[in-house]
This record gives sequence, C-alpha cells and structure tokens, in this order.
Amino acid sequence: MKFVTSSVMCVVMFCAVAAWSQNRQGNTKRARDCGADCTLLKASTLPLTDQEIQDLSTIWKDEKLALDVYTALSEIYDLQVFANIAASEQRHLSAVATLLARYEVPVPEPEDTTDLVSRGSINLSEALFVGVYIEEKDIADLQEALNNTDRRDISRVYANLLNGSYNHLDAFESIHQVAAQ
Repeated sequence: MKFVTSSVMCVVMFCAVAAWSQNRQGNTKRARDCGADCTLLKASTLPLTDQEIQDLSTIWKDEKLALDVYTALSEIYDLQVFANIAASEQRHLSAVATLLARYEVPVPEPEDTTDLVSRGSINLSEALFVGVYIEEKDIADLQEALNNTDRRDISRVYANLLNGSYNHLDAFESIHQVAAQ
C-alpha cells in the first residue's frame, strides 16, 4: 500500500510541476487540468496535424475578414451593430492569434474584402445580408474545425467563437427582419 501511495503521489507531483513549468512558459494550463497520467500535458506537446494548421489559418482568415468588413460597414452606416460586432471580432481574432503563436503557425494572408464591402455599401439590407453570409460561413468553418481537433485549448476557442457567431447571426437576422417591415 505504501508503494502505491508513493507512486500516486509521484505522478500527482510530476503533473503539478509539469503544469507549473508550462504556466511559467506562457501556457495557460493549470495543474488541476492535468489528469493522474498527465495525458493533457503530453497531448499539448504533440505537433499540430496538417488539418489543424489549415483550420487555424482558415478561422483566422474568417475572423480577420469579419473584422475588416464590419469595420468598413460601421463607417458607412450609423448602426451600432456593426461597431459592436467588429469589436467582438477583434477579440475573436486575438484569441486565434494566440493559438497561432502558441503552436508557431504563421499568420496567414488576409482575404480580400472588396467584394463584400462593395455589396454591403449598396444599402443597409445588403449590408445585413453580408453580415449573415459571413456569420453562416464562420459557423460552418468552426463546426468543421471543431470536428478536426481534440485539443482542449483549440476546441475551447472554437466553441467560444461559434457561440459568438451564432449571436452575431441572430443580431443581423433580427435587424434585417425589422428593417424589411
């Protein structure tokens, strides 16, 4: 019994020290996140798959596109929803940028926003349609990306972004319905 207790204590101490060491190196994992076998710590040291790298790049591009388009549309229309959602997209972009840095994935080239901003500048109805289009694309990309990873940190960010995209979609659809009446 003494040997089993000592072994368990060693594993728990190893996990706590390893988690503390990673915290000191900028990793946000806490000792309580580490299971008795430290599988979370081992998993976090594995390189990303090609698919995870591609998904991170896609999600960053989606968030950057949304930020740039909503910022441009907020300058055209005196409608608070564009400014509010642009501010939210900035937070989303920062969260994905943190993951890119953590996993040493280069920041991708942003998408061209010209067509979407041009369409959105036609009238408010088109601007709201552009918002719906962007959020529906983001939702599809995030759902796909969530299916392609089992990493807790990436999954947590994607899940938060997904919730935000659903909220943004609801806002654009609600305003569009009111404006159409």
